[in-house]
Amino acid sequence: MKALSGSAVGVAGASIEVCFEQLADVESYPSWYPEGVGPVVVRSRDVAGTPTTIDATLKIAVGPLSFDRPVPMSVGLTRPESIRLERVPDDTHDREQLQVLWRLRALAPAQTELSVEMRAHLDLPSFLPGLGSVAGDVARGFVNAAVAAFGR
Repeated sequence: MKALSGSAVGVAGASIEVCFEQLADVESYPSWYPEGVGPVVVRSRDVAGTPTTIDATLKIAVGPLSFDRPVPMSVGLTRPESIRLERVPDDTHDREQLQVLWRLRALAPAQTELSVEMRAHLDLPSFLPGLGSVAGDVARGFVNAAVAAFGR
């Protein structure tokens, strides 16, 4: 089991409401960050139609190696401050964990600070080198893609 963690912060040129709606729309992640997220399939929704569980495909690159990793996740929203995505275990013996926590803070009417924290305990192949920076790289990729996409 490999423990990984990373975080990143950026500023988007959009209101906190716009940023929240974009980040809460988990199905759209592949459209604004195709390098990091593959297809997202909604497994369940609440009565308002908001996704509560999803199957997401994360794209992970370590040096010259890259692979897609399907991950079942729950979606938790606290409007308009945070979005929490957490891996759903396959069964009671499944010890893998993955948490992605977006935090939003309004800086101005059309300027929002986006921060993301990623923490994981994953059963990854032992031959993968240099995993220490992977979570930080993924977090920076998410923030940079969100900043670029949401200010349009």
